[in-house]
Amino acid sequence: MISNLFILFLTSFLAGSFVPMGSEVHLLYLQSLGESLWPLLLTASIGNTFGGMSCYYIARWGGPKLIKKYLRHDEYKIDAWVKRLSRHSEWGALFCWLPFVGEIIATALGIISSKTIKIFIFMFLGKFLRYLFISLSASALIWFID
Repeated sequence: MISNLFILFLTSFLAGSFVPMGSEVHLLYLQSLGESLWPLLLTASIGNTFGGMSCYYIARWGGPKLIKKYLRHDEYKIDAWVKRLSRHSEWGALFCWLPFVGEIIATALGIISSKTIKIFIFMFLGKFLRYLFISLSASALIWFID
């Protein structure tokens, strides 16, 4: 159990950072093995949030040089998200789970906001709700098919 959760944490962390991979499949696989749902959801959500926060901190502390070197985001996309998020930046963290733009949103938040605690909470909430939805949807689908 512990090793499964640790590997799920790592998978989720990488998926939440700048490594393109899906941790949802790993979560569903462990769920299908009979692992307890709540530890899986919390582990995946925390790992994915830490991954997203790594993009946030690279932008916050590293500036344009590190963004360009490690994150390799298009400057125009980042600028567009900075403009979109400038008013209510911490609320934008709810959408860091979105495919293709989640990392860009986290990076833009690192550029414009220093409200780290709020961003962490909203990012965690968005990612947790995504994992919960996926997990419950898969369970409902399996129940319906059986």
